[in-house]
Amino acid sequence: MTTSVHERWQGAEAGRRYAGERWAGARSAERDPRIVARILARHGVGTGAARVLDVPCGAGRLRRALESRSRRYVGVDISEPMLAEARRGALVRASAFRLPFQENAFEAVVCCRLFHHLRDPHERSALLGELVRVARRLVVVSFWDAASLHAWRHRVGRSRSAAREGRCAVSKAELALAARDVGAEPLSFHHTFRFLSQQTFAVLGKLGSGLDGERGTRWSR
Repeated sequence: MTTSVHERWQGAEAGRRYAGERWAGARSAERDPRIVARILARHGVGTGAARVLDVPCGAGRLRRALESRSRRYVGVDISEPMLAEARRGALVRASAFRLPFQENAFEAVVCCRLFHHLRDPHERSALLGELVRVARRLVVVSFWDAASLHAWRHRVGRSRSAAREGRCAVSKAELALAARDVGAEPLSFHHTFRFLSQQTFAVLGKLGSGLDGERGTRWSR
């Protein structure tokens, strides 16, 4: 992970912000957990699943949704302030790029709101590779869709906020290619608000798991 991204959440205020004001509104706080829970249910990850990994887990915003779909929830984050706010569950301090788990350790791995902070394609590939390595069947990763209105506004110079914060949008085709390079097949894409919101969830089936030939919905480039 780049130094700037790594350091962004190390301050004590980062944990407090993510546990409080960052998701203060009920609708925004529940949006990602609801989508993730629906995705896991749709792809057969139920309460009998051995383990589900949340990385980075932040202040634990997805914990309840993931616990409802798994027998054991594990949260990983590099930030001590974030883990201090998360408090509950099996929590591990580690980098998403060097996860301290064996291959196929988790039925499903969820990575929410990290991918769009990575501007280097090699870093994005390294992250996906590590997520796929520890997953047995399924990886759910959120990213900023280059086909969204916000991404278009940035490209034509109408919005500079994303660039100022160091965030980066990618296309579905780019993400699909990166996933295949590390041993996963895109199954479906789920949008928060299609075309209006950049936030999109990609569902990846690990090759050889039986899911790779089962696309949940058709998608286009």
